[in-house]
Amino acid sequence: VGEAAVNDDAVKARYEEAIKDYEPKEEVHARHILVKTEEEAKDIKAKIDAGASFEEMAKEHSTDGSSQNGGDLDYFTKEMMVEPFGNAAFSMEVGAVSDPVQTQFGWHLIKVEDKRMSAPPPLEDVRDDIARELAQTARRDYITGLREAAKIERKDEAGAAPAQQ
Repeated sequence: VGEAAVNDDAVKARYEEAIKDYEPKEEVHARHILVKTEEEAKDIKAKIDAGASFEEMAKEHSTDGSSQNGGDLDYFTKEMMVEPFGNAAFSMEVGAVSDPVQTQFGWHLIKVEDKRMSAPPPLEDVRDDIARELAQTARRDYITGLREAAKIERKDEAGAAPAQQ
């Protein structure tokens, strides 16, 4: 029942409905290096300022899981990060490396790679999710319709004999 109600036009219509009120948000693509102490962060920053590769310094020194890929955090919105980190990253120019920033995780150096406004996900990335949602809705509506159309009579059991044990 549900799958029969899902076709390409229905998926496209649901996608268009979902994105019509989409409000883009500013996103930053950044890398970071996480260390335990401010002194360590300052030493690494001095090496970067002297020409060392941020990515190599992240691989060598960062205690964060992103160290394997040069500290790459990909794109994120300000709200996705803890406040001191988000505030620093979003106040920086592309290409800049921050002074040490303290969070509850330790001390960070942040390098902003890019800034952009977010866009809704492409239809192809969410097509299967939308199709599942439409099929589920169609099944639920079908079952609701059957229940509403059904005539269920309950016989008065007042005169019925007790069940034998």
